[in-house]
Amino acid sequence: MNAIAMNGLSFNFYRELAMTLVWYIGSLSLMLSLFVFVIRPKIAIPEMEKADFRTQIEIAKFIHTRKSQVAFGNEKNWKYLRKQVFRIQGKKCLKCGIEHENMHIDHIKPKSIHPHLEFMIDNLQVLCPTCNKEKSNKEETDYRKSHHLMALVNTIKENKLLRERYTYDFEKLTRITKEKMKFELAA
Repeated sequence: MNAIAMNGLSFNFYRELAMTLVWYIGSLSLMLSLFVFVIRPKIAIPEMEKADFRTQIEIAKFIHTRKSQVAFGNEKNWKYLRKQVFRIQGKKCLKCGIEHENMHIDHIKPKSIHPHLEFMIDNLQVLCPTCNKEKSNKEETDYRKSHHLMALVNTIKENKLLRERYTYDFEKLTRITKEKMKFELAA
């Protein structure tokens, strides 16, 4: 006789007990996940709801990502960045080379996927409407050449506002510039 039958309890009893415990543990982990990721984020903080927009901007100045300050943009910020990008990269499409009356500023990493990069100059490039539409938000293709990147690096070095508020990762930008320059010289 085996040890399970000697205690007077059958194998089926222990199997049912184990399945019940697994079910309860699974249910508890599901409820905990729902609370942590769905319910808790929706709980409003009254102080933030009452804060006016100016206060929220002041708070945002102290929120940092791993690399740089998060830029909370508006139309004024966008116009400034747009002007800087056109000054650095020119008004021709970086993909096809045509000049259009309504050139677009494209987000290399799409803002729908990377909203923290929306107002970062190191994530912007000039494209014509057709090329921008073809690229959509599915690709992360960077059409900038090394001379565009060098001009951007130099502008960021000289412009404190761009460097401190509108640049996400200057070291990565410098590294990409060097890699593109080596690639273009080798080709």
